[in-house]
Amino acid sequence: MAESIHGNTDIAIGIGEGGKVVMRWDRTCNRIDFEPQNAFEVAEGLARTAHKARFGEDAPDDTSYLAQQIKSRLTEQMRDKMVQRVAIMLTSMIRQEKSHGYMALQIVDSIFAEVE
Repeated sequence: MAESIHGNTDIAIGIGEGGKVVMRWDRTCNRIDFEPQNAFEVAEGLARTAHKARFGEDAPDDTSYLAQQIKSRLTEQMRDKMVQRVAIMLTSMIRQEKSHGYMALQIVDSIFAEVE
C-alpha cells in the first residue's frame, strides 16, 4: 500500500522507452501536494522534456517554455477568431461600398479592441 508523503520527495523527469515522458518518484506514493511554485516548476520540467521528446532538441532557455506555449495557443485562437470577424466585416463594408481607408480603420480598431 502506498504511503502518504510528508516533507520533501525527489521527482525525476526524463524520456523513457518509445519517446514517452516519464516521471519517477523516490518512493511509492498515492498523493503528492505541491506548493504552487513547485507545481509550476514540475509543469515547466514536463513541458521542456515533452518538447525534447517530440522534437529531439532542448527548448530555448530564454523564457518560460510553458508560458510561451500557452501564449502561442492563445494567439492562434485569437487569430482564428479575428480572421472570421474581419472576413465578415470586409464582406459587409464592400457591399456598402466603403472606402479602403474606412475599411482599414474599422479592421485595425476591431483588432486593437480585442487585444486590450
